[in-house]
Amino acid sequence: TPPKLIENVKNPCWFDTYGRFRCLPYFQLIGFSKCASSDLFARICSHPQVLANKGGNSKETKWWPRFRYGIYKYKGQSDSRKQTLDDYLNYFSEAAANISQNNRLITGDGTPSDVWDFAGWPMIPQNKGLSEPVVLTPHLVRHINPRVKMIVILRDPVERLYSDFFSRGGISPRGFHQRVVDTIVRLHTCVQNATIRSCAFSWEYRLAEKARIHIGFYSLYLKEWFRVFSREQFLFLTTEEYSQNMTKNMRRIFRFLEIGFLGCKNIGSDVGIIYVENEVKCEQCTWNKSHCSESSEEIKKDAEQTNLQRRYMKILARNLIG
Repeated sequence: TPPKLIENVKNPCWFDTYGRFRCLPYFQLIGFSKCASSDLFARICSHPQVLANKGGNSKETKWWPRFRYGIYKYKGQSDSRKQTLDDYLNYFSEAAANISQNNRLITGDGTPSDVWDFAGWPMIPQNKGLSEPVVLTPHLVRHINPRVKMIVILRDPVERLYSDFFSRGGISPRGFHQRVVDTIVRLHTCVQNATIRSCAFSWEYRLAEKARIHIGFYSLYLKEWFRVFSREQFLFLTTEEYSQNMTKNMRRIFRFLEIGFLGCKNIGSDVGIIYVENEVKCEQCTWNKSHCSESSEEIKKDAEQTNLQRRYMKILARNLIG
């Protein structure tokens, strides 16, 4: 049963049966891996209203895709104690202590594999005996945190794959090419006997992959989330757009999270720190109209970029699934 939240606290929090003040994340940066999610999460947490968690790099809990199933290594089996929901809440215990003193603060989870890593699905009771899952991470998240806001950052799939290859021990472009060719052959073999969904969600296929092409099947995973959550709960941006105009994109994120108003000229910086010119004093989050109000032209450009992203995702779906 979802907890009964405290109404006057911005972040989803409650008192448990032991009298402890517990909190879930107000937002999740759910993906994708190797798309600048670490840089983005650090910048978000530089806002004075945002608190980090106690996961890896003060960012990744890895609870939803791995630890709740007892998976601590990259292999398709449970090899240790399965973490409970209480363990997940412990990642936010320090944030909760601060939120209990300031009801305007929020915290987040920045695990970029949440969006795509569904390999633990056979261990979800509702999927027992099925060849493909009917319940996945989005259903579980909605059950306990239905109003969570989700941020998704996408990158050109080939650029993402190239970065991923070198981050996982790749040493040369020639080696990258060979691993990709081998992986495509394995993928074609897999889809002869199963759906692309079944292959991408399978530990067996992924362990045989030489290059993690499956992570770039963006539309495949996002469809699962869109079946469960409304589009209004998502904010999308691209690595390319983010790197080219960091200030504008951080402003979009803060507005989406309904935090702040910030001095616009200091929202982004080369060193990854966000300097706040004005401490938030308003009860309702508004923007400093003399500096931060967006013109109708800027709003139009944002809408055009959103439509372009949607068209891009449809094209990607046709190429990868159709």
